[in-house]
Amino acid sequence: PVPAEYEADQVIIEAAIEAGLAAAHDQGVSGAEITPFLLAHIVETTGGASLDTNVALVTHNATVAAQVAVALAGYEA
Repeated sequence: PVPAEYEADQVIIEAAIEAGLAAAHDQGVSGAEITPFLLAHIVETTGGASLDTNVALVTHNATVAAQVAVALAGYEA
């Protein structure tokens, strides 16, 4: 999970997603272009807060993965 201090407001994120999907439709964005378009729209709409949340999530996941690797380092498969 995302550390509490980086949690995004679900209502704001959902509204940004809906607006982004509508904008993508209006602008004819489709296929592989949808994800980068939507992510950029959400970052812009949230003033960068969603990007901070995503970076915190990746960082937290990497930390947990490292802790698991260290814990398993002494075990044989």
